[in-house]
Amino acid sequence: MVLDDVQAKLKKAAEKYGIKERGLRDELKYRVASFRKTKCLETLQACLDEIKDDHNLQEDWPSSGYLEQLLEMPQGLFQWEHTAITYIGERSPPSRLRGLLQRPAAWCELDDLYHQIHLKAFDEVKLDPMRTELLSWILGSLVVAPNPISLDVIATLYGDHAIFDGINQEDII
Repeated sequence: MVLDDVQAKLKKAAEKYGIKERGLRDELKYRVASFRKTKCLETLQACLDEIKDDHNLQEDWPSSGYLEQLLEMPQGLFQWEHTAITYIGERSPPSRLRGLLQRPAAWCELDDLYHQIHLKAFDEVKLDPMRTELLSWILGSLVVAPNPISLDVIATLYGDHAIFDGINQEDII
């Protein structure tokens, strides 16, 4: 019903302005894509500026070339952009941004981005035996639990682990 209404309006507008119906659709798609890309660029620039300020990076970071490359990667997915910005901003932004851009094919899909981030996180956990132990306990609990487990339950189960010494259980989550 809605599609029929849009189709009728497109046809009417095409007749009014003497444009082929297909040409009008293509023009509309182009303008929407252009608007999306502009908004994405503004959002990326604002987020990267905030990261730059938070980490006291050089004024010219990131380069416009990096920004353009990054802009091409999300394929219109806001969640990809949000996840990538969070990942870049957590630690060593220049290194993380460079890594992201050096192998764009490995990061361009949302699943690929999550996979790469988790691999890096697990690599960091492997360096700390206490974190490795806690992670294996938590993942083991999640795997064998007959029902989903909330963060509160995990905090209750493992709040007395040595890694949380001096931290209130309410602050673990």
